[in-house]
Amino acid sequence: MSSLIDMNTCSDSDCSNNIDSNHNIELFINQLEKNDILYKNIMEALRVIEEAIEKYKYNLVLSLNGGKDACVIFHLVRYVCYKQGKLKQFGYRNSNTKCDSGNGNDNHSLDIIYFANKQTEFPEILDFLNETKTINNI
Repeated sequence: MSSLIDMNTCSDSDCSNNIDSNHNIELFINQLEKNDILYKNIMEALRVIEEAIEKYKYNLVLSLNGGKDACVIFHLVRYVCYKQGKLKQFGYRNSNTKCDSGNGNDNHSLDIIYFANKQTEFPEILDFLNETKTINNI
């Protein structure tokens, strides 16, 4: 049986802040019981992300289409960067936002890609993606 999670651990203003969102992920994980399947799945996902970052040295691209799965991966990757102390900011390679590789070479970053099809995409998804872009400085 899954644990009940208190998602009201932050105020609205706290939840919109990047660093606080990482803290909220940590609070969420810490509220789970260690034998809970959700806890085990999150830990496995974080391990795989850490492995990918180590193997590819932050030369990764995330697809963010506004769906639930893509949003979860986006936040988990940001969280891993944060936990490793390498989160400067998170975003496009051609901007000033970087998830630094830590080797003194700031050319490494995590790129985010979106395959736009404005003819078939719901306007609410585009609004959500624009809001996510603004909130996360990407």
